[in-house]
Amino acid sequence: MLLKRPRTQQLQKESVLAVEVIVNEMNCEFRTHTPDNAGIDGEIDLVKGFEFQGKIIKTQVKAGTSYITADREDYVRIKVEKK
Repeated sequence: MLLKRPRTQQLQKESVLAVEVIVNEMNCEFRTHTPDNAGIDGEIDLVKGFEFQGKIIKTQVKAGTSYITADREDYVRIKVEKK
């Protein structure tokens, strides 16, 4: 049997990698998590200067055009839901 890799799986991986790059450029630490039932894809450890602040943001990375509300050359606007 031939196994297939869905496009959504590739898009999810690309999205997590993009978040990791952005967080690294902000001089913070991003750690990925194995997908779990809670939907946590990773966490961001905040750094100020060269010191870890002891503050962690849990993240869930969403991927797909349905989350984009505006796409221009200078920015992309996305929907964020607060729960």
